[in-house]
Amino acid sequence: NWNKDNNSKAIFWEGEGVNEVGRRSDTNEIVIRVDSRYYRPAEVESLIGNPLKASKKLNWQPKITLEQLVSEMVENDLKKAKNEKIYKGLKIN
Repeated sequence: NWNKDNNSKAIFWEGEGVNEVGRRSDTNEIVIRVDSRYYRPAEVESLIGNPLKASKKLNWQPKITLEQLVSEMVENDLKKAKNEKIYKGLKIN
């Protein structure tokens, strides 16, 4: 569905697991695909970590904050995505 106020387009999902795709509502074009390299079929509902045990038993302390870690992860994902676009000959914005 087209939202004329902010020019956004809806994504409709179909399929399951590695066969799931997202299609634009206005053109029916597939714009999102699941990449089996990153698919985790045994996904758990929640992952919770607590560094307290490592801190106590190993005298370990983190060198960066959680926010810094997330920022690094996102930055690396963006670099990989750009490299894949270059490799596939796609236009990079």
